[in-house]
Amino acid sequence: FTRVYSPYEIYIKVIYEALRDRLDQELEERDARPSPIALADFQHDGYLAAKEILESYGGVLIADSVGLGKTYLALRLLDDYAYRERQTALIVCPAAIRETVWRPLLRQFAIPHELVSMEEVSRREFPADEYARRFQVIVVDESHNFRNPRTNRWETLFRVIAQGDSDKKVILLTATPVNNTVFDLYHQLCLITRDDRRFLLVAGIPDLWEYFRRAEENKEALYEVLEALAVRRSRQFIRQNYPEAEIDGQQIRFPERKLHTVRYSLKDTYGPDLYRRIASTIEGLHLAPYQVELYRKELVEARRRAGQIPLFEVPNEGEESMTQRLQEALGWFRKEAHEFLMTVGRQTALAHILRVLYLKRLESSVEALRISLHRLHGFLERFLQALEAGRLLKAEDYRRWLRMEGADEEGLEEEEGWEALLASLPELPADRYDLAGLRAAVEADLKSLGEILRELEQDRPDDKLEALKRLLASEALRGRKIVVFSYFKDTARYLHRGLSGDPALAGRRLDIVDSDVRPEERTERIRRFAP
Repeated sequence: FTRVYSPYEIYIKVIYEALRDRLDQELEERDARPSPIALADFQHDGYLAAKEILESYGGVLIADSVGLGKTYLALRLLDDYAYRERQTALIVCPAAIRETVWRPLLRQFAIPHELVSMEEVSRREFPADEYARRFQVIVVDESHNFRNPRTNRWETLFRVIAQGDSDKKVILLTATPVNNTVFDLYHQLCLITRDDRRFLLVAGIPDLWEYFRRAEENKEALYEVLEALAVRRSRQFIRQNYPEAEIDGQQIRFPERKLHTVRYSLKDTYGPDLYRRIASTIEGLHLAPYQVELYRKELVEARRRAGQIPLFEVPNEGEESMTQRLQEALGWFRKEAHEFLMTVGRQTALAHILRVLYLKRLESSVEALRISLHRLHGFLERFLQALEAGRLLKAEDYRRWLRMEGADEEGLEEEEGWEALLASLPELPADRYDLAGLRAAVEADLKSLGEILRELEQDRPDDKLEALKRLLASEALRGRKIVVFSYFKDTARYLHRGLSGDPALAGRRLDIVDSDVRPEERTERIRRFAP
């Protein structure tokens, strides 16, 4: 009366039991109505899955791979929840695709909408309370840009979603939900869960934050949360499961990628000695304005007495151990020590990210690195001036001042604008911080940056640019349409200038599309390239 089952049979039984409810219900539209938004069969299945999640949880993360049509899935959902429900949808997206991608499509399908760029959401004066009242359907494109809850843009968008009607529909779109840690995904999902850690209790996750903490610590997969809240398919999955995919009667073909490596030498560009010194200088920057809490007098004096007090330097050390060490060294209560540790942790992480960013710009182009280091040098100089006046200048205040200067307002001299900003800055209490140590760290960074910048100002051959020129002038690319992507706008501008004046590319039409190009002109340039 017993039977031995194979592992495969047991596996199939487990899958069946897990998905029985869905299998009992055919995957089809209830009360299906025609839509002007044509979808391929795999897109249609993705839309149905996303709609089911949206109905169950009030939010969905559409994380299909690049090129699978996430925008059209969102448009089909907007056809249901905005157009048919007579609701105006709020679309939050990067400024670069607002007029080139979203506006034409929303107008084409007559979806009532308001488009807001992420840059606008980042501004302190953005009317979050008003938007929270006005919108019930919210789409966030490139939602990985909202992975940091300590940014103004995340806090503002969270208020827009969390305040007002609790029955809002939130649609997040991204092909890269995780950039650095699984908490990138967690903080995006908080926009759906409204930061309720018990939100997925019905899906078997009693504490969402603890679930992600364990996943990060043990390098576990996130099957349960992705099953509950996400639609995520790869190109390989679509090819295997939808080999005859069609849209409007035409078969879809995914082009085969042909990879070709072009080698160049950074050491030939910078010279072996300068390249090493630049990398060493970047890695050695104190970046004290971003880590002001490290200059708290209590910590500085404790380190003088007891030597170095490690904070985040010991691999895999837990929060509790570091908190206890701070309590013992500084004589603080646990709550105060823990809050200080969290603040220092955020500041230390930011400084590390900045160093990595500068190293990435070192690899991107000489010009991108030079511009970045010049900006940092200017910020440090102004930080010192504020420090002498007993004020704390933060990076966001400095950027705000630069925007004011760039606006070239009539009658406003540079120093007048600076004095006005300086008066508005918070005081930096001398009894709380080691101002001498803070000043010394900033001066050391200024000295190091000044030496590097003087050398970067000199003309030098760029091996990476020359390699690109040879590739573009090659027979293999003659007469072909070519798109050159760059992570940094400064590099894109530098390449455009360098390629435009090259005799080997004479007769080739060159143009650039970046955030400095007006939306109307950007759209026209894209149309000229791909009519």
